[in-house]
Amino acid sequence: MQHLVDNKKATGVDLRGGKRTLTGKTDPASIQALNDYHHDKYDVPAADVLCNAWKPLFIAIYGAP
Repeated sequence: MQHLVDNKKATGVDLRGGKRTLTGKTDPASIQALNDYHHDKYDVPAADVLCNAWKPLFIAIYGAP
């Protein structure tokens, strides 16, 4: 995310929500939760949880759809 801000592809304000979601400890779309989904075959995320978490970052990288 810092790379996007440094290269003026997004502002810190634009990515604040995504950063909060991904770095939170209890959010179902956090980096920790993603790690758990990968290593625990019985812990499956809902598609909307992942889409909502990662969408701001993908838009910042690739542009709006």
